[in-house]
Amino acid sequence: MLALAAALPAAGISARLWRPYEDALGEARCLHLFGTSPEFLRVVESAQACGIRVVLSPQMWHEEDGSCGNPRTWLEKARAAVSKAGQWMFSQSPKWQRDLYGAVDLLLPNSKSEGQQILRRCKLPAGQIRVVPHGVDPHWCKADPEPFRRYAKLREFVLYVGAIEPRNEQLGFLYAMKKENIPVVILGDVALGCDWYMEECRRAAGASVQFMAREGLAESLLASAFTACRCLVVGNHEPAAERVALCAGISGTPLVLFEGGCGNEYFGHQAVYVQADDVQSIRQGVLAAWERKRDKNLADHVQTYFSWKAIAGILREVYGQVLRPREVVQTTANLPSPQENNAP
Repeated sequence: MLALAAALPAAGISARLWRPYEDALGEARCLHLFGTSPEFLRVVESAQACGIRVVLSPQMWHEEDGSCGNPRTWLEKARAAVSKAGQWMFSQSPKWQRDLYGAVDLLLPNSKSEGQQILRRCKLPAGQIRVVPHGVDPHWCKADPEPFRRYAKLREFVLYVGAIEPRNEQLGFLYAMKKENIPVVILGDVALGCDWYMEECRRAAGASVQFMAREGLAESLLASAFTACRCLVVGNHEPAAERVALCAGISGTPLVLFEGGCGNEYFGHQAVYVQADDVQSIRQGVLAAWERKRDKNLADHVQTYFSWKAIAGILREVYGQVLRPREVVQTTANLPSPQENNAP
C-alpha cells in the first residue's frame, strides 16, 4: 500500500494515504481499500452515500487460521483434511464478505486464480473483477550479496522462505534434500503452536542446514539473502508467495514454487514448479533450479511487468474505469482501529 501511494503520483494520479480519524472522506473522489474486514462495509456505504467510488484489493487467497495446532493421529488428520476440502469447495464466504465485495465498484485481486475464487465463493459478476498483481521495488535487485554471505558464512546455498509450519512443507523439503550435499538456509519464524514441527525439522536437517528467524532480520539483510542465494524456494502456503518470489526474481535468482498457487501467472516457464506431496518432485525441482544460472530474462520480466511503476500504470487504468481523470484517490489499509496497521 505504501509503495503504491509513493508510485501513483509519477503515473499522473493525485494520491495520498487516508487517515480515517483525521481526514474528511468527502475530500476524495475514489477510495482504495486494502484487505478484507467487516468494518469496511460501513465505510463503503458511507463513501458511496457521498458519491465516492470505492475499489478494494481483497487479498483473500489464504483464509485459513495461521496456527497449526498440536499433532494428531493420521486418521484425525485425514478426517480434518477431508472436512476442510469439502468446506473449501462447497461453502460460500460469510454474508458480510459477500455484501462487502458486492458493494464496491471494483475488486482488485492479485491474480486470475484469486479472482475466480472470489467469483465462485461470492457469486459476483465477472465484470466486477480486475486483476492488479503484486509489485516489487527495483531496489531489491541492487542488494549486495556479501553481507548475507558473511552473516551465514556461506557462498552458495538454497534459501527456503516461509513460516515454520506443516503447510509450508519444510519437512518434506528437508527429506528431499537430505542426501544432497548442498547448503540450505531455512528462513522463517515458527508459527503459533508449531514448536513440535520445528523440532521435527531439526531432526530431519543435516549438518548443511541452517535455521534463521525472519523476525528481527533487517530488510537490507533479507534483500542481500535474495541476491546471494543460488536459488529460492517459497513455502507452499506462505501468504502472497508470489510477492516473496518477485523480490528474488527481480535479480534473476532461480525460483522454485509449489504447484497450486498463482506462480505460473507471474513467472510462466521461468520458474520451477514442484508438487508439495512428492519428495522426488521437490528434489528434482530444487536440483534443476540449483543448476540454473542467474537469469537476466527473468529479471527483465519482473522489472517490466511487476515493478511498482508498472503496477501504478495498471491502477491508473483501473481508476479511470470508476472516475474521471486527475481526481484524487485515497488509499487505506485494513484499519479497523487507530492502533492496528495491516498494510502490506
